[in-house]
Amino acid sequence: MNEPKSKKDQREREANKFANSYLFKGDDLRKEVFENVREGVFMTASDMAEKYKVNIIFVAYWFIKAQYQPTFQKRVHIDFVSLYQ
Repeated sequence: MNEPKSKKDQREREANKFANSYLFKGDDLRKEVFENVREGVFMTASDMAEKYKVNIIFVAYWFIKAQYQPTFQKRVHIDFVSLYQ
């Protein structure tokens, strides 16, 4: 807790790199979601999860980050705390 900000930032970068490599199957999922949002391409969480072979919750996470919310697609609330209780 008493680490300098630079060390905390380094740990955060390492954690993000780990998550991208091992949980999100690299950075391709994030890149495609943001690119599709920029270009106005329709996508579903289930299709993206199948394409990248990840749990749908990871796709939902990037949809939220990219502010992708088609009017006919309901918003997914991610409650990470409850997942581990």
